[in-house]
Amino acid sequence: MAATPSCSRCSASDEDAIHCLRDCPHSREIWMRAGALSWPGFLQHGCGSWVKRQIQGRHGTQFVACLWGCWKWRNNMIFEEASWSSGEAWRRVCQDHDEIKKGMNDDDGNWMLRKWLSPPEGSISLCVDGSFNHAGRFMGSGGLVRDHQGQWVCGFHNYLAGGSVLLSEARALKLGLQLVWDRGFREVYCSVDCHELIRMLEDEDNHRFFPILSDIRELISRQWKVSISDISRNCNQPADWLARRGAFTSSMALCILDTAPSDLEILVLRDRLALP
Repeated sequence: MAATPSCSRCSASDEDAIHCLRDCPHSREIWMRAGALSWPGFLQHGCGSWVKRQIQGRHGTQFVACLWGCWKWRNNMIFEEASWSSGEAWRRVCQDHDEIKKGMNDDDGNWMLRKWLSPPEGSISLCVDGSFNHAGRFMGSGGLVRDHQGQWVCGFHNYLAGGSVLLSEARALKLGLQLVWDRGFREVYCSVDCHELIRMLEDEDNHRFFPILSDIRELISRQWKVSISDISRNCNQPADWLARRGAFTSSMALCILDTAPSDLEILVLRDRLALP
């Protein structure tokens, strides 16, 4: 633990293991976001028995991700110059949780991502999606940019004849990244609901057969911070709305929206109201 017995974060007189990992107000915020205070036996005494019971319970995976996140956030606050916000700490917990799920080959991933997660303050969120009409053989791409409070920054949609489901998703990502680059943003948390696209981006051999991937990689490699992650389709409804709008717009010109369309405002508001 620390060199002194007191908690370096909240100044409590005794930072034992249970205080560090559960009872410190900073750690407690993580647990509250996870809904852990209602888990059976969560507030029991004794660190060893507490950990054992929770790991063996039905919330075991969530517990491990939160426990690891509390420990990392504690060390970040003590040893690093730039402390994470609670939102950033929670985002990292969610990412760790889903990595654990994938490692366990658990198809019930994204437990904590049933709602849109805001980006850290000073950065922006870019959510993109594609839509392909098999009958008409045309596609739409769309996306929206929001700040850490869930406020609309801008959005876009685009139409293109032909294509495929995967191409519509890739085109949405390319257009979205180009838009936020042109707008001067340099820290971007990008969410897509197409895991296949993320997988193909990671394998450079695919770029020969799907040239748009090289365009996306070139955008990502510029002097900025870009994080691309999965998001469930249910959490990506605003981007899906824009992609569908693009698919049924006859103009091939990129449509940039500085204000949210009235029909879309309710979905954006829903995500804002769900923020902690």
